[in-house]
Amino acid sequence: MLARCTRASGELMRPECIFFDLDGTLYSVTASSFLDSPVHAEVERRTIHYVKRRLGMSEPEARAVFASIQQRFPRLYSVGLQEEYGIIRDEYLRFAWDIDPNGVVEHFPKLDRVLDELSARLFVLSDAPRIWVSNVLEYLGIERRFEACFSGTSLNRKKRDGLFRHVMNGIGVAGSNCLMVGDERDTDILPAKREGIVTVYVGKEVCPEADYHIGSVMSLPELIRVGSG
Repeated sequence: MLARCTRASGELMRPECIFFDLDGTLYSVTASSFLDSPVHAEVERRTIHYVKRRLGMSEPEARAVFASIQQRFPRLYSVGLQEEYGIIRDEYLRFAWDIDPNGVVEHFPKLDRVLDELSARLFVLSDAPRIWVSNVLEYLGIERRFEACFSGTSLNRKKRDGLFRHVMNGIGVAGSNCLMVGDERDTDILPAKREGIVTVYVGKEVCPEADYHIGSVMSLPELIRVGSG
């Protein structure tokens, strides 16, 4: 699927840099949300095991802790465990997210070739911990395609903490020379647009705020060819 959203097709300049989200963008997520995904199920299992071992709790006690943290710190479990129980974030993240992507990640055939076609500086911007980002890129066989990866391990988040501005300042580019490609309106599209970045929404749904919409990352080279005329 290749579609134009809010910009005329001739206005898409060939970008100097392309930022990619990871989960749901560089690989397919079949679940309706992260909370329903096999990845989250494995994170939950590992978190409960970690809490049992680290805090000396029973299985029911550890599950109760996880349920409370999940409710009070949605998608920020490491922060909740650190604040409530003094757990070291990096230690927890390395354990809970050191997941084998085989069996939980659906890869796109020929993705490596598609990335090679883009002829731009490529970066990954993900709120996921670095250990998961590294595992997935290695599993997909595409890690060499990216100049750098910026993850959520340091708590620099795309939505809240100006990660886009931080990255652009660090690599010395303006937003108008960049594309952000992602499948999340609130964490990929809106924060990028606030920094003047051209946005490409990936997915079956429609994101009205995005500049362009494609059904899959595999259509990105075509979008750039058509848009840059």
